[in-house]
Amino acid sequence: MIFYKISRSACGDGYYADNIEDVIGYATLLKEHINKKNDKNQEPEDL
Repeated sequence: MIFYKISRSACGDGYYADNIEDVIGYATLLKEHINKKNDKNQEPEDL
């Protein structure tokens, strides 16, 4: 989804802020998932 949103921004309206906000949101979810996976005390939730 991140690459999809980046391509939409690059090939479409580069000033459409929602695409960038979506990229930030997806990256945050991925970061949280990775942090949970690396934490031995918690099991990561399915994405």
